[in-house]
Amino acid sequence: MTTPLTTADATALLGVYARVGPLFVAGEGSELIAEDGTRYLDFVAGIAVNALGYNSPVIREAALRALDTGLIHVSNLYRTEPGERLAAELTKAFGGQVFLCNSGAEANEGAFKFARKWSKKTEIVAFSGSFHGRLFASLAATDRPDYRRPFEPLLGGVQIIPLGDIEAATRAITKERTAAVIIEPVQGEGGVRSVADEFLVFLRKRCSETATALIFDEVQCGLGRTGTRRASGWGRS
Repeated sequence: MTTPLTTADATALLGVYARVGPLFVAGEGSELIAEDGTRYLDFVAGIAVNALGYNSPVIREAALRALDTGLIHVSNLYRTEPGERLAAELTKAFGGQVFLCNSGAEANEGAFKFARKWSKKTEIVAFSGSFHGRLFASLAATDRPDYRRPFEPLLGGVQIIPLGDIEAATRAITKERTAAVIIEPVQGEGGVRSVADEFLVFLRKRCSETATALIFDEVQCGLGRTGTRRASGWGRS
């Protein structure tokens, strides 16, 4: 039996996030269950993470199999079957190779590094309304003034231009300077806004013309959440 939480326990976490609501002790399907038994329909889903819902038999089975092996964490220095199997499944769906990391922000930071190394250029172009994470480079590409202000000056070489503005994008994306363009095909924190197909097709063409990496940030909208593997795949060439 667990010891009941105290006020000291509740305040031990650094107040980076303004937590709301009751203390949740369980989950089932799309519902969270509070300590008094009240069920709440959860529209947040772990901030677009829990795509299979709470207490999913698929996740439970996988977790139990992992526990049975006794392997908890061996770092990325050693080979393990689950990591290699996951990477192989992802390449079947998306091609290329896989970089496994801990968060969406870390994925985007890694993408910026890959783009700079590949292109030998430095500048990043992002768009108004964007959210790409709270780490140093990903925050610089995030159009949320309240998130950015306490940590300025942020990483240099990042432009945020109006979403959907082809003329502004043409000026900003250059063969000489631009390493990468990053965009959410469906913006999450920006208001659940779907980017026009025509603009994404334009970006693909412009990035190809200028030897620029095009990064689709689908941390919130990818992996089937819009009905297809990639949100950037809807009706686009």
